[in-house]
Amino acid sequence: MATEVMTVRKQIVLSAAKLFMRQGFTNTSVKEISVESGVSENAIYYEMKTKENILTELIGHVLAKQKLDAIEIVGDITDDRLLLYATEKVLQLHLAESSEQMRELYTMVYSIPKAWDIIKQSNAIRLKNVFGKSHPELALSDFYELEIAAGGIVRGYLSTPCDMYFTMDHKVSRLITSIFKVFDVSEEEISKTLEFISQFDFDELAQDTLNSLPEYFQEKVK
Repeated sequence: MATEVMTVRKQIVLSAAKLFMRQGFTNTSVKEISVESGVSENAIYYEMKTKENILTELIGHVLAKQKLDAIEIVGDITDDRLLLYATEKVLQLHLAESSEQMRELYTMVYSIPKAWDIIKQSNAIRLKNVFGKSHPELALSDFYELEIAAGGIVRGYLSTPCDMYFTMDHKVSRLITSIFKVFDVSEEEISKTLEFISQFDFDELAQDTLNSLPEYFQEKVK
């Protein structure tokens, strides 16, 4: 089997991913990415422009992976888009809670204008698919505006660590309830959703996702 010849871009992104997950985004310098990847700092700036652009590309793959894993978790149980969406958000919470490095990667995205714009635009389409059936009067632009509110909620819960008082169970319940209320989901549906997600061991599922991320990056980064 032939050995893969990596592009310069792929060398940079994969090396950055390794460093970001090990020591965090803020604590990783372009110089360290250069050493890890074997690509000069000038070449990194030429190819990627900024360290933030590397994170933007990486987080796109992380979000895609968590969605795929959420589909795998519930695929044999239900095709309810509301339950799938909630499952993905809970998986995301557990991934962020798995380490301070992962928490930083998720929350930094909401502070990088380019990354936040991509999230708002892609999530507006997703939200219309999830909640549009209950709100046929809302246009895609309405879901884009509502995503600004929902995204703020998600960022708040991702960035706030659990402790002995604010447990993961509380965080999950508050997150799902808060987001669903933005989209005027009934109390009955909220209760049904919380009961549904309670059956899964998300700590284990999040660890499985983390363990498979390097291989996923290797496959998807071009």
